[in-house]
Amino acid sequence: PTGSTAYNLSAGGPLLEPSLPVVAITPICPHSLGAKPLVLPSDTTITLTSDPRNMADLVCAADGEAMCSLAPGQSLTVCPAKQKLHILSFASRKESFYGLIKRKLAWGSNPRSLPKTDN
Repeated sequence: PTGSTAYNLSAGGPLLEPSLPVVAITPICPHSLGAKPLVLPSDTTITLTSDPRNMADLVCAADGEAMCSLAPGQSLTVCPAKQKLHILSFASRKESFYGLIKRKLAWGSNPRSLPKTDN
């Protein structure tokens, strides 16, 4: 879940500890109150199928870029890559994930003691 925390959280998704081998699926602006985020093991294969009753193609996007279109009744399968991505980590960063979240989200702070911002 590296790099997804701010965007996922702002879309109503969960906070994910970076070392967990999971993937989050978070609906963005869903039309249904029943559409909730899912947290799945990172080795999960997911198949999405466009409703055959759709009147138009669906556009599939990843990271804000249009990737493909799905015709009514067509499916798209997403599976884990065989290669792993190695990410550079700076040793000077000593703050834990939980400390970082606590500081950035002001968890455990008295709202009256937070610095005032000009709005």
